[in-house]
Amino acid sequence: MKDFLEAAVSVWNPVGAVRRRLQDNTLSFPAVLPSAVAAMIACKLVEFAALRFFVNSMMHGLGRAESLPEFSEFVVKFGTAVGAIVPVAALLLIPQSVFRPYGRSAVAAAILLLIAAITFYTAAFTVTGYFVAGAQAWSNPLQGRHTFESLMWPLIILDVVLLVVFWGRMGLSQLQLSGPRFAGITLTAFGALCLLVLGIGFMAGEAG
Repeated sequence: MKDFLEAAVSVWNPVGAVRRRLQDNTLSFPAVLPSAVAAMIACKLVEFAALRFFVNSMMHGLGRAESLPEFSEFVVKFGTAVGAIVPVAALLLIPQSVFRPYGRSAVAAAILLLIAAITFYTAAFTVTGYFVAGAQAWSNPLQGRHTFESLMWPLIILDVVLLVVFWGRMGLSQLQLSGPRFAGITLTAFGALCLLVLGIGFMAGEAG
């Protein structure tokens, strides 16, 4: 939990982080990568722990003896790192001239800060949902499931709104990208991230 709180302090305001780094001339991918990925890993570990609590509470409420096994910390760390790097790596497909005036590294750093912030807010929202629903599911699994489903959709919508607001301010205002360049970068980076998520989902389905 300590790591999660430290992550919250470092990534909760990506707009302010980009502004400060532009002023200090430190907005670059190598400078941002270690702290951003560390914050994301801390958030994911807390999120998976909350998920385990919810599932185990559901199992208890249903009268089942089995429980969800511990998540591999290495798998969480590796998956988080890949999820952070793939959308940034996709920017290599775009010509350097598109990233004017600050360059590819600065835009990649901004996207990484954005992903870290969204990872934090997603974890904060879902952890709340998992614990509230899990507490109910311990004695009433149907009520716990209903609470979980009713909480998740508003939280997902809020997450999407934050993504749009943060990235819009960062890309158009701070990085001074024109509309077409902003759209191209957005489609490339987040399209790559969506493909990664779909690919993981497909492989999980095949494995199941």
